Amino acid sequence: MSDRKMKQSEWAEFTLQLEEELDTLLFLDLIKLENASESLISEIRKSGKVLYVAESASDKSE
Repeated sequence: MSDRKMKQSEWAEFTLQLEEELDTLLFLDLIKLENASESLISEIRKSGKVLYVAESASDKSE
């Protein structure tokens, strides 16, 4: 996995795929933090729950 940012078209495809394939009744808010406002990022960090964080290429080499 590279450290490059996901293009908007890739993000749209990713979120659509998740919506179609996840077998859950839960509602998910999928946020691209790089596009979020500072106030939203602050609120997410304070009250949100991280489900997944991608491992960077540098983390894998250690």
